[in-house]
Amino acid sequence: MRRSSCWVSVFVLGLLAALTMTVLTAEAAQVRAKIGIRIQSGADVVPAKTHHRVRTGDQLRLYIVPETQTYTYVIHTDHEQVRLLHRERYEPDFKGHQPIRFPPERHPEYTIDGRSRLEEFIIICSPIELAYITNLFESPQASYERWKLIEDKLVEKSRIQLSETPDKPFTIAGNVRGSDETFLQQLQIFSGQEFLVKKYEFQVKK
Repeated sequence: MRRSSCWVSVFVLGLLAALTMTVLTAEAAQVRAKIGIRIQSGADVVPAKTHHRVRTGDQLRLYIVPETQTYTYVIHTDHEQVRLLHRERYEPDFKGHQPIRFPPERHPEYTIDGRSRLEEFIIICSPIELAYITNLFESPQASYERWKLIEDKLVEKSRIQLSETPDKPFTIAGNVRGSDETFLQQLQIFSGQEFLVKKYEFQVKK
């Protein structure tokens, strides 16, 4: 018990030090991105709300369009298991802002399998690499409890905002068609200080 408590204390101290260094490096810059989750439920296609009820068999695809160069992370948890689904160093190219899709284009959508009553997706955009996130998921000590410590600190620092009428809108480039194109054009812009952390919580109805 004492050994476990010691490990937690060391982890928390290391996390606080890493977050402090990240904040100093990021210089409190504002981070903006268009973010959304597309839900296919039978014949219906709807955008996900922050808190959304879904059914077993519903299919999801995440869309992330950062405004500038960022490091992007997608984490999934059911409050028991936690996984780093995707990480990417994003740079707008000469064509403009290409959307990040997860699962990637030409891959099947993420399907709600009904094994968990709750599923969460946490999307993080940062102007600098957050090595402690990668280190956590590469560690054999990775757990939901340890991830929750990181998530809470990031949310506290980011102070997420919804930009309904942004001063500097940015457009999405690339070849998109049909309902995918319509959905992308309707994405909302979110902004945060130092980091951008956006979480979606899905209650699963079987």
